[in-house]
Amino acid sequence: AQQTKRRKDEQQILNLIQSGALYIGGRDKEYRPLLIFDASRIAHFLKVDPTVCSTESIQNGFMFLWNYIKHVVFLPGHVNHWVSITELGNLSTF
Repeated sequence: AQQTKRRKDEQQILNLIQSGALYIGGRDKEYRPLLIFDASRIAHFLKVDPTVCSTESIQNGFMFLWNYIKHVVFLPGHVNHWVSITELGNLSTF
């Protein structure tokens, strides 16, 4: 049962990344990696089918990309910084 839940979570994370809801957007002019969170795409998913993604899968997807940046993109032996951007599209924060 736990392995089935894990596979479902992994599939939700993969769907979020493949859809462009969570992605690494390259680097800025200071060569810091950009971690992009597209809230408008996630809101669209939740309107169409709430079972497509959960709060937990969004958090896990963010952590998956963060760990990828940490282990692959950052330079060892240096103080590294990153930029997180939340794309709201036409969403309101109120």
